[in-house]
Amino acid sequence: MTLVTSGLYKVYRRIKAALDYGLDRIVELCNLVLTDYYYVRRAATRRAARRLATGVGDACSFLRSLPRVPAYRLSGADWKIVFVGSDNGRQEICHRLLGDGADQQALGRFSLWRLGRHTRDWLDGDADMVVYESSRFRPWTPHAPVAFTVPCWIQMELAVPERLEALTADRGFRSRIPRAQKAGFLYHFTQAADDFEYFYEAMYLPFVRERHANLALVMPYADLLRWFRRGGLLLVTRGDQRLAGSVCYTAGDTCHLMEQGVLGADPHIWQQGINAFLFWASTCWAHEQGARIINMGGTRPLRSDGSLNKKQRWGARPARRNCICPEWTFLARELPPALQDHINRLGFLTSVGGRYYGVFLSAGSPAVNDAIIQQETLTARREGLDGLAVVSPGGQLKTYS
Repeated sequence: MTLVTSGLYKVYRRIKAALDYGLDRIVELCNLVLTDYYYVRRAATRRAARRLATGVGDACSFLRSLPRVPAYRLSGADWKIVFVGSDNGRQEICHRLLGDGADQQALGRFSLWRLGRHTRDWLDGDADMVVYESSRFRPWTPHAPVAFTVPCWIQMELAVPERLEALTADRGFRSRIPRAQKAGFLYHFTQAADDFEYFYEAMYLPFVRERHANLALVMPYADLLRWFRRGGLLLVTRGDQRLAGSVCYTAGDTCHLMEQGVLGADPHIWQQGINAFLFWASTCWAHEQGARIINMGGTRPLRSDGSLNKKQRWGARPARRNCICPEWTFLARELPPALQDHINRLGFLTSVGGRYYGVFLSAGSPAVNDAIIQQETLTARREGLDGLAVVSPGGQLKTYS
């Protein structure tokens, strides 16, 4: 009996591996469609292609997670969280909610269709919160008195002004450009292969690893090279020294900024305003190409995230990321006040009807009144969001604009 069971399991694993491989290829194809649909001139055709690719890709991502998903217990000094999903998502949630020193314990793999029961068991135990990572397509979702969902990634988009002088209306930004020019920075567009190779090894890799440490998501050389060949590299120089760069290309009326890097991740170069200068160079190049929108790339949906703050200051607004990516659903019965305050300080974003709101938890907090909600809503609007999404007792989500 054991030999039979073992043999059947091996057959199952081979079939599962083959199915997963096929589903991964379909998701890759959908991502290519979501990247290339910008080239389609007819608006109706673009919308149809985007909806089809998104639906098929999300469905395949869901099927890829069947039949069981891994779960982990994340224990910090003050609270405990159960995370269900990928390794990368686990590291990100642990870093944001508990800190890098938290204990992480694998709980095993659990049937996807029984997650509702398991969620109740975890919340009945010692878990303060359950975070469930899933495809945007999901036939069933666990429920709890406190619940909200956020995208794992968003992208930031900037409308290219007709007159570039409008970008310098911000006093802080206006002062950075002359400072960078005084430091001797110049830029030019290049499609030379040796420039790209130098950028990848000497600028991009050190920059992304220094900036994100163990949470860094490094784009493979071959993938970034594909985007480089579609456009090229904006290279910032001083004399004959190559200091920073950004891979970019245009598709339709959109300029895509893929990845950027600074030589050796040198903080001295960064302090001379090269980041603002690189953004200025990218906007000038996009304007020259006739682009109306700049896709400034992906970022985590957190108002406290430095990358998102920087792009917001330059006038960018959140939008749905054009790739197949999962969502995080946060579930709890009654949050400890300290955890609720911590989540509010992080400032997660949620999407409701295609608009982006700042998540604000008010469950069980008598100190939250209409005046506070109004003030938080105004703050969210000033940051370029559509308003505030308040999670109240009973798990109800109400938006304020």
